[in-house]
Amino acid sequence: MKARARGRSFKYLETTINTKQAIDARLSQTPHQSIESAHRSPHRFTSPLSCPATEMTRIPVITGKPPIAARWAFMTSPLPDFAESYGQLHHDALSGARQTEGRTKVPASIQRNWPHPDIEADMARLRERAPLVHCLTNFVAAGFTANVLLAVGASPAMVIAQQEAADFAARADAVVINLGTITAASAGAMEQAASAAAGAGTPWVLDPVAVGVLAFRSGVAAALLRDRPAVIRGNASEILALAGADGGGKGVDSTAASSAAVDAARALAGRIGAVVAVSGATDYVTNGTALIEIAGGHPIMTRVVGTGCALGALIAAFLGADVPPQRAATAASAVFAHAAERAAAQSRGPGSFAAAFLDELSCIGNAAG
Repeated sequence: MKARARGRSFKYLETTINTKQAIDARLSQTPHQSIESAHRSPHRFTSPLSCPATEMTRIPVITGKPPIAARWAFMTSPLPDFAESYGQLHHDALSGARQTEGRTKVPASIQRNWPHPDIEADMARLRERAPLVHCLTNFVAAGFTANVLLAVGASPAMVIAQQEAADFAARADAVVINLGTITAASAGAMEQAASAAAGAGTPWVLDPVAVGVLAFRSGVAAALLRDRPAVIRGNASEILALAGADGGGKGVDSTAASSAAVDAARALAGRIGAVVAVSGATDYVTNGTALIEIAGGHPIMTRVVGTGCALGALIAAFLGADVPPQRAATAASAVFAHAAERAAAQSRGPGSFAAAFLDELSCIGNAAG
């Protein structure tokens, strides 16, 4: 299966003369970028491999085991703007270009990136709790997904037999269900696991891979929604399709920008009662009311199998550590983006990136790192 890399489809920006002038005006304040590099990629790096060396910001480490408060309140109201986030330059430079990404304008959002106090606290909680995550995921991404969970301190379990799925889902701290390589047998196991998780109060994540493209998996996804996932994570085409719109996906890849699915994500979240995370060049997380934006990451993630699938599992790991759904999806997306940026800066290609990415994940929020 081709890597979805946080569900991203990095389409080249098709801008009008007016939009180009708007970006030129923005980039005149950032002399190290050019309008041509902005058009090549929606990220701050101009290519996966040729970006110049940059001084890396040292990761803040959390020593010891600080006391952890009880469950945080669900985020439903706007929070103070986090203007110093890693994604601010990307947000400012391309704000004019967003009008060409499939919608007129992204609604007002809260920005979150690593490092942020909430995300640091959630990461510390995950490492302290070491949640058991039941992964019913596709066989192409299973190994990478397990390694990602181990890197952040979680405990992965790939239990897929129909005879065991329900029992294990009820015992796990969280469950992730990924439709990537679904079969009739695995669909039965997924439905049993979702039902058991719902009955036991175990939070679970739905990753509706390629929904809207094929009828069988679309029907399975619709049935799974009845068991109320805590978080739904997908690329723009998948979220659009799950919400009842025309997603227009190309296999597991999105043909729409993440910003184009914001309205659909809000509607889906309100209808299902779940948090919806839309992955793309910029990630969006919403509970139907608040909208959180996470910029960052790197285009090379699209060349590594399983990165998007592993993101869904990481969201489940945060849920299993008793992090509320909106914070769990936000923290996972921000940690992924930061690790990808650091790994890309030291990688020669997809192979070395995958190893470096796991190393960076193991260091984030880890006193040993």
